[in-house]
Amino acid sequence: SSSSSSSSSSSSSSVAIWDWNEVSVRFGGNLTKMSLDLARLRVPAIVRNTHILSKQAANEWISEGKFIGVQRALESNHDEKGALKGGVLRGKHPPLFFFWDKTQPLHHVRSWDFTFKNVSMSAAELIKKALLKNQDAAPKEEEEGGGNAAGGSLEEVKQDPADAAQDNNNNNNNNYYYYYLGDMPKSMQENGFNRSAIFLSEKDRQRDQHTQYLWLSSGGVVTHTHCDMDHNLFIQIYGNKTFYLRPPHSFSDLRLFPRIHPLWHKSQQLNTDAAATASSDGEQHSYHAHLSPGDLLYVPPYWFHKVVSNTASISATAWSLDYEHYERMDSIYRYEQKFSRFVHPKGRFYGVRL
Repeated sequence: SSSSSSSSSSSSSSVAIWDWNEVSVRFGGNLTKMSLDLARLRVPAIVRNTHILSKQAANEWISEGKFIGVQRALESNHDEKGALKGGVLRGKHPPLFFFWDKTQPLHHVRSWDFTFKNVSMSAAELIKKALLKNQDAAPKEEEEGGGNAAGGSLEEVKQDPADAAQDNNNNNNNNYYYYYLGDMPKSMQENGFNRSAIFLSEKDRQRDQHTQYLWLSSGGVVTHTHCDMDHNLFIQIYGNKTFYLRPPHSFSDLRLFPRIHPLWHKSQQLNTDAAATASSDGEQHSYHAHLSPGDLLYVPPYWFHKVVSNTASISATAWSLDYEHYERMDSIYRYEQKFSRFVHPKGRFYGVRL
């Protein structure tokens, strides 16, 4: 049993939306079977009311909008100087963020100009600037019924995503946006999630690191169109996000960067306007998925997606490897190209051209 949401402001279609209360019988009440079925279908879908995210844990993390639990958990990711390992991305308008692969040969060919930079920051400072500063834009807990333990409602967001993104842009034009991605703290992994359901194999569950991540950002932040090689089970903890998705066969329309480029699995169409991303640019996408606290979104391998944080947001993701494809790709890409050994950047550039 699946249902569709009401039509979006764009011409894209909503991904399928399942309600666990309705489909649980189909899977014998087994959430792991549901996750495996999603992976078998290889199409994006939202599942609501799964309780994969513990309501009690979410309440403790959010701490009635003070985020005390999240701060304490993130402090375990501090380095010896009391800052978050890996740093925090900070940028001004336009709030387009992407991750740069410095290991690729073209990284040193030229100097690159970004709208953001990596800064050193503690968990307390990140929460203050990214979450508490714009708390009036965050979804409020309902006083009676219909609410979710993490704040907000499990119904589709009432504010149009384009309007929410524009509101955040107007509020932040002269301010900074913040974006953090890091390994999920152990305490949150162990106490907050049904690990048997968010990973697709025992091999994935046993991997110690780089399998489950925590995302935290200001409202209005956009991650531009890209694809991942893994099965992605994405869980919204706080705030609202919208995914704009396209199937793998759309690659020719997206003008992907080449494999040796630092943005190698990302589109060259870098739309920097969050409001346009959520409306006019969304018309070019095949599907959209509006997420509220407690929602689970499955993103299959190689599906392209752009993500807009309509409000200040906290999310979690669990990646399970597509082992067959991963091993084939790795057998090709693990070899160092000869031009990568050239000392001078211009030498590497002309080596690529040859």
